[in-house]
Amino acid sequence: MRCAPSVTAPRLLGTVSDGELAGLYQRCAVFCYPSLAEGFGLPVLEAMSAGAAVLTSNRSSLPEVGGDAVAYADPTDAAAIARELDRLLRDPAARADLSARARERAARFTWAASAEVVLGALSAIADRSRPG
Repeated sequence: MRCAPSVTAPRLLGTVSDGELAGLYQRCAVFCYPSLAEGFGLPVLEAMSAGAAVLTSNRSSLPEVGGDAVAYADPTDAAAIARELDRLLRDPAARADLSARARERAARFTWAASAEVVLGALSAIADRSRPG
């Protein structure tokens, strides 16, 4: 695989601040997150909110979070991940399309909407547990 001339050698960053993380999401060519088991997918949603083109797992909660705004691969298939990364790195138009769709989709996930879902679930549980 051939890398673009602007690509630098990888380096371990250690802990970064929230602001630094947001900047990394905004500047990355592709955010690749091949998780095997994900509870919600907050890193994917954070990257989407920053406008990153995202490649993630085709299982767990990640397709529900990413919808049609991210690219997917089987997280147990290194060759599939490599193929999809190669495709995205070679196609700036595909990355730009994913970036635009990611921002739009991520905007639907708000704390207020999450609170409404949780409140609705708790209310339903409370209603079922009342004697009567």
